[in-house]
Amino acid sequence: MTAKEYLERIREIDREIDLLIAERNRTLDIVLQITVDPSDVRVQSASISSRVENAAIRMIDLSEKIDKKIDEYIDMKAEAGRLIDRLDDSRYRAVLKYRYIDGMKWRDISKKMIYDIRTVHRVGSEAISKLDEIVSYNVIPKHDIL
Repeated sequence: MTAKEYLERIREIDREIDLLIAERNRTLDIVLQITVDPSDVRVQSASISSRVENAAIRMIDLSEKIDKKIDEYIDMKAEAGRLIDRLDDSRYRAVLKYRYIDGMKWRDISKKMIYDIRTVHRVGSEAISKLDEIVSYNVIPKHDIL
């Protein structure tokens, strides 16, 4: 796995968390839409109870998955931060942290750093190359970060 693939994994986990939260919210919406007609309570109470129970179990499962993904996300961001901090050039560190730790878009990084967008892309590309060198020369053992 290259340094860029590793850093992109952080963004992927963030998207996975967003998808899980959206799924949990849809499940909650379904639970809240289950209505009961008072005249049918005796006939349908078991069916309604079962549907609510199944939805509640699904929400608990999703919440547990979300918690695990958030833990993974926090750990990966911390590891990536330590890896990025190994770079000597402060521009490299800034661009990579803005992009992969903070999740900023290239254009926003360009505005924040007051650099042309092409310069930001070039600095980002150079920084990734330097990270690959750090990993390949075992300054940081590959198995510790990748």
